[in-house]
Amino acid sequence: MKKLLVVLCLVLFCGCGPLHISGEYDVTGSGGCTSADITYATPDGGTGQVTGVTLPWSYSFTATLDGSNNDSVFVNVIAQNDQSSGTVTTSIKKNGSVAFGPNYGTGAYAIATSTGSFTP
Repeated sequence: MKKLLVVLCLVLFCGCGPLHISGEYDVTGSGGCTSADITYATPDGGTGQVTGVTLPWSYSFTATLDGSNNDSVFVNVIAQNDQSSGTVTTSIKKNGSVAFGPNYGTGAYAIATSTGSFTP
């Protein structure tokens, strides 16, 4: 019984190790928006950028949370329509479901942004 209590306390107070979250940035276009310039946050805290990308575009990643009290991973994708018309759309998925977005930018060189944080 004492061993069970010790194990339960360790799980409650120490956590169960790192938590891995599957993420995906999605950018699509419609009504003449066929390409975009995209800037996005990487899971290691950096920034990625691609220009003139044919749409649709996606970027899959794994975010690792270490179990600390203030643990979160910033997620962000910004897309600018490269065309003189149409709509650019951004969204962010967490474990396969849309968590942030969709957000839209309509018109010549419009911008759409989706932003959030992955938490346990």
